[in-house]
Amino acid sequence: MHYPEWFNTAINMDRHDHFIDIQQARVHYQSFNKKDNNAAKPVLLFVHGHAAHSHWWDFIAPDFCQQFHVAAMDLSGSGDSDHRDNYSAYGFAEEILGVANQLGNQCYIVGHSFGGSMTRIAAYLHCTNQIKNNALSSDALKGFVLVDSVITANRRSGPATALPRQKQHIYPNLAQGIRRFRLRPPQPCKNKFLLEYIAKHSLKECAQGFEFKLDQAVFAKMQAHKNVELPDAVSMLSALANSDKNCPAAMIYGDSSRFFDNNSQKFLNKVFTSERVIKVNQAYHHVFLDQPLDFIAALKKVLASIIN
Repeated sequence: MHYPEWFNTAINMDRHDHFIDIQQARVHYQSFNKKDNNAAKPVLLFVHGHAAHSHWWDFIAPDFCQQFHVAAMDLSGSGDSDHRDNYSAYGFAEEILGVANQLGNQCYIVGHSFGGSMTRIAAYLHCTNQIKNNALSSDALKGFVLVDSVITANRRSGPATALPRQKQHIYPNLAQGIRRFRLRPPQPCKNKFLLEYIAKHSLKECAQGFEFKLDQAVFAKMQAHKNVELPDAVSMLSALANSDKNCPAAMIYGDSSRFFDNNSQKFLNKVFTSERVIKVNQAYHHVFLDQPLDFIAALKKVLASIIN
């Protein structure tokens, strides 16, 4: 398969693997410019969506290395991080803030979809001092960008997700596993080379062949934190906007996203200032798979509005 030059340049950039223990689980993240002198640079941390992993950012993150100390993490249950017996939004917030603290102060976070929701919750809990195991200094989180991540004024609730009926499927070889890879939620994607790349990194070798790294029961194992009551998304963003911690938020979304119809798009303009919300044309929910170069340009623009 022929790959564009920009893509080859990005994925051939040096990446370095790191692991940090957070609440009895080993959490993996990649750094993209370890050889640089990053002491004076702010951190830019990428957080993937559900059923994804840190390698989804391999062709996006390098474009930001000149300005930032760049990293991408695997939430527990995904990628090369450990699986857990139980998951929670509070626990994912601990992981995000833990990795951010490991990287250094002055941190900006970019979260896609479910990872955007967990990033928003992490920011809210951090700025309201509700994270017990939080080594990140109080003023270190400088802003975050949500990527096609649902924003609603209602508290979301529903029936618990059932545990998967079948055990993890084993594929005899990597090629068959790659062919089985599907986006969640499903959508068309013309950039087949990107799907092949992230599919390859979604699998791991096991005794019988290859299996997907994802803990298929993440949602079924999700639990509420008994001591923390989370408000709806709009209330969280409002609290952050009025906080003395100064942690601004921005949004990038796809014009064809299933989560942002015309009414939802108008709603975004009430939640975010105009320079901090960007619609990427000809893009679905997985915005940076559909229009990677336009996404990079949009992210640079909203980050500049947050920093300035």
